[in-house]
Order: sequence, then C-alpha cells, then structure tokens
Amino acid sequence: MENNDKYDITFKSATINMKYEYTLLTNLDNKKYDDKIIKKLYAERWSIAIFFKLLKYNFKFEHLIEHNKKQNYDQYKKLYLVNLSIIYLSKIFDKTYYYNNKVKKDYIKKEKNKNIKYVNRPNKSNIIKGVYKILDILLKSKLKKNILENVCLCYVKYKFIKLGDHKERKSKTPF
Repeated sequence: MENNDKYDITFKSATINMKYEYTLLTNLDNKKYDDKIIKKLYAERWSIAIFFKLLKYNFKFEHLIEHNKKQNYDQYKKLYLVNLSIIYLSKIFDKTYYYNNKVKKDYIKKEKNKNIKYVNRPNKSNIIKGVYKILDILLKSKLKKNILENVCLCYVKYKFIKLGDHKERKSKTPF
C-alpha cells in the first residue's frame, strides 16, 4: 500500500454443499453479495477458466505476446475469431452426434449404500481434432451429411464421469 491507502477487505466464508469444504476470499461487500451470489460468480469465473484452458491446449496459446500497447493486435483478433468458430463447430458436431445417437445423459448407481450420479461428458479436444480434419471441406462449402456423420462417429467420444469426484490438479511446472 502506498501513501497509507486504506482498502476495505472483507473475508467471508461460504459453505458449498459438496464433498469438500472451501473458503472463498473476496473483497465484495457483504451487504450487496450474499453466499448464493458469490457462489454463482465463482462458478461463472470457473467456466471462463475452463474455456481458456480449452483455448490454450487446443490452439497453442501458451505464449501470447500482448504486452506492447502500441502494437496492432488485428492478427490476434482474427485468430480468436477463427478459434471461436472452430469451438462453435465442435459444439455443432457434439450436438449432431448426441441427438443422432440418442446418447444417455446420466445415470445413478448405488455405491456403498449411496446413490452416485454419473454424467456423460464429451471429449472436447477430440471433437476439435475432428473439426480440423474437415476444415478444408467446410471452408469450401462441400460438407455433406455422410461426411459429418462419419467425423462425428470417429471423433465424438463420450465418457461417464462420477459427479462430485474431484481429482487433484497438478501443475506441469513446479512453483
């Protein structure tokens, strides 16, 4: 802090009904933001983090050089738009496969006298690889139904994931 600036920092604990207990630190005002709003904001932030992870690992964004304010960033803007288009195409592929093959959404299994819910999730990175395979056909507007169905069959893969089962996140580079 410079010049004896004072900051109002509020520590607020929120109970999240999950297997684990978390403490979220925030500088949001207690009177304006209750526990539910803070949890909602955190969930939204987390979905953005997952989106950027998808960008980073599928579109080679590990090393972006965007620190120079005088530089023109049109190339990055175009790259972002292309990547967003590919992500939207991958969602179309996913939904095409999902509805054509009547994928089971979820199921409940009894484990150790508890009902455990499993949800079916697609492998998004794999679907993006499928989009890349037929990107040339897409750009030339020559995509036919049978090509789309074949790519969906090859690249859209679902896996049942146990809800509430958290795996420890490990960094590739130690800090």
